[in-house]
Amino acid sequence: MPSVMLAADNACIEPAAEAHSPASPLRIKSAKRQAAEALLQRRYSGSELTSTSSGTGTAAKRQRTQKQRPAVRVPACSDCSCEGRSRVEESWCSQDVALPPMDWPAVMQSAIEDQVDHRSHCHNLPGGIRVHVVSTEDQLPDALSALRRSMQDSCLAIDLEWKPEGWAGNCASKIALMQLASGSVAVLVRICRLGFRLPPALRSLLSDPELTLVGFSWDSSDEAKMKQTFGEGRRNLFARYLDLQQIGTALGYHGLGLGALTHQVLGSRPPKCRKVTMSNWEQKRLTAKQVQYAALDAILTGNVYRSLRLWHASPSACTSCHQMLGAVLPPPEWTCRDCPRSFASIAALQNHKQQKRHRGIAGVCGECGRVHSAAAPRSSQSVP
Repeated sequence: MPSVMLAADNACIEPAAEAHSPASPLRIKSAKRQAAEALLQRRYSGSELTSTSSGTGTAAKRQRTQKQRPAVRVPACSDCSCEGRSRVEESWCSQDVALPPMDWPAVMQSAIEDQVDHRSHCHNLPGGIRVHVVSTEDQLPDALSALRRSMQDSCLAIDLEWKPEGWAGNCASKIALMQLASGSVAVLVRICRLGFRLPPALRSLLSDPELTLVGFSWDSSDEAKMKQTFGEGRRNLFARYLDLQQIGTALGYHGLGLGALTHQVLGSRPPKCRKVTMSNWEQKRLTAKQVQYAALDAILTGNVYRSLRLWHASPSACTSCHQMLGAVLPPPEWTCRDCPRSFASIAALQNHKQQKRHRGIAGVCGECGRVHSAAAPRSSQSVP
């Protein structure tokens, strides 16, 4: 399973001009490069620290070590030929990003253990993640100031939570929680405790032209909830917006949710409990599990995007399907193997296969998890 390979300390990743095209020549990693990447991975993963005995001393040592590591800075693409560069919301590689070092196994475990004191408005999670829970408008300025101070780039991840529709009677539920996150700080704004209003300080942040909001599959349901709650959607509120699911699709990750995409990119799958996702987000006080889940959703959205930018800046070939990791891939041909029909999306092909019991020709690489339209290699699986 591929994982994010980070650059050496204080080094910038310079975009490779020839690597952004699907027609780039195949570059199999040499033994020397593989050894160097393995060394860098051990340095940044914190594996040596996590393998030692657990305890407050070890946790403090891990946190101090992470703070000492600089973020990996990825410059904007200056010569990228990605499609859609004329539209701001599709120019996903046109700005600098900074990927913070993170011990992702420890961060994922924090969603299982009770790490949050629900009596406090500020919480610390493993990996140096700071979480601010805002329940009153008076708490908002300090929380947003802490969020801005933590930002090492212009990317701000956003997500929404609301009470399940069945709990709201005949009325559709409104946004209960808005999650905002930099690379290491998350702010959970309890919209339900603010009268389902958008305070001026929050509106000003969302509409800041210097910031780019990054969400995941926003138009599927979040946009409708935004309009239902505030009377306006992202096109009216956000100055700039990127959708991580669309970026993943452009890079070959078709039909993946945030958890599956996180697993492919960061090498760890975030735990997801339906009891938490479908819980009452309007209750008087959020539980520890709710705080952890909501904060991680936003933190992961931003850092998966930053990690894909790192891959995009310096693509390398998958040793199985030989496609360039990080390169924008042409859309696969969603064609049925048993009949001459073609389809516009993987969802349409899957629906056809279920109805007709046919097979599709697109395959999923068993190593990198991306979809390709060529003949499936031995380690690939057919599209389910």
